[in-house]
Amino acid sequence: PYQYPVTKAYEMMSFYEGLLAYYEITGEKKYLECVTNFIENVVLTDLTAIGCSGCTHELFDHSSIMQTKPHENIMQETCVAVTWMRLSARLFFLTGEAKYLDRIEKSGFNDLYGSLNTEHQEQHNLFTKKIVKAMTFDSYSPLYDKERGQGVGGYLEFKTGGHYGCCVAIGACGVALMPLMAALIAKEGLILSLPFQGEIKAKGNKGSLILLKLASDYPTSQTLSLEALGGEEGEEVLLYFRKPIDATDLKFDGKAIDIEKEKGFAVISLKCDGKKHRLSFERFLRVSYLDGKASFSYGSLTLAGDEAKSDIDLASPIDLPKKTICKLLSPEKGEYVRLALTLEDGKELLLTDYESCGKKWNEKKNKITVWFNLLA
Repeated sequence: PYQYPVTKAYEMMSFYEGLLAYYEITGEKKYLECVTNFIENVVLTDLTAIGCSGCTHELFDHSSIMQTKPHENIMQETCVAVTWMRLSARLFFLTGEAKYLDRIEKSGFNDLYGSLNTEHQEQHNLFTKKIVKAMTFDSYSPLYDKERGQGVGGYLEFKTGGHYGCCVAIGACGVALMPLMAALIAKEGLILSLPFQGEIKAKGNKGSLILLKLASDYPTSQTLSLEALGGEEGEEVLLYFRKPIDATDLKFDGKAIDIEKEKGFAVISLKCDGKKHRLSFERFLRVSYLDGKASFSYGSLTLAGDEAKSDIDLASPIDLPKKTICKLLSPEKGEYVRLALTLEDGKELLLTDYESCGKKWNEKKNKITVWFNLLA
């Protein structure tokens, strides 16, 4: 995509979303293949560690390589992440392949939720060169030794007063998409894309109404409690559970369960008898290397360093031992995961989920980084 004549990322994605709609009308497979080929090319050359694209403003620019570079300008527009999530959702509905749900989760928990202005910080506007009142979403997401709150995409002032921007408008769509895709009803049964706290009302195998109760604080925890109730005697519900990103050792009531190779789901039959069941899995710290730097992830969560949390020079090289040693710490307010990584010299590097980092935009020490320089 970075080699296309036009490289504006979310407009290009919107074009392919339209082509997908044309396939839905015509049924001609070549249009679906065109879209899926485009998507896989984005994954190959233009998707970053937080599930977004466009390290040069919002342009495809070989982002999978460019993501480690210092960038003085804005990068990774929130509009791009949401449009990517939306296109992935449509592709899942047409193909049933779990990889599209993986991509929604990766972008949602990292780029999208990371852009939420949870501290109600005022924002710097590049167009008017002034500070403007707080809005719900940040427009851009840094990856290397950079601050948040550096601009408002599509900034517009209304004649009647007030202001807004394109990322603030589309961000709500992404936030809605996460729970909407978490639980879906298919003709085969229920699709559970994310562990969550809540209830699902649906029909069992005999056609009567059943209630599925779920309890989990994922992505902090690695368990999901399930309880199916109601329906006729002998009522059951078939559950298609998507294995969370990088999860291992998936178990149902302590017994290992397999993942279907074709679509990527674990298939579980639940009797509607009120019995409580437990789904569990393991996660691990993954280290990725690129351009003399390293990044870290824990399941679907990309991890980051935050000046405000650990008071360190984020650009200083770190020396990683051959064997990764880390310990999980209790998450603090607003965090999903907090862990300490032991370095070669015995010191510890604090890593927390990207979503929680860089929230105090207007304080002096507010830089964050996903990519850490490695000691040569």
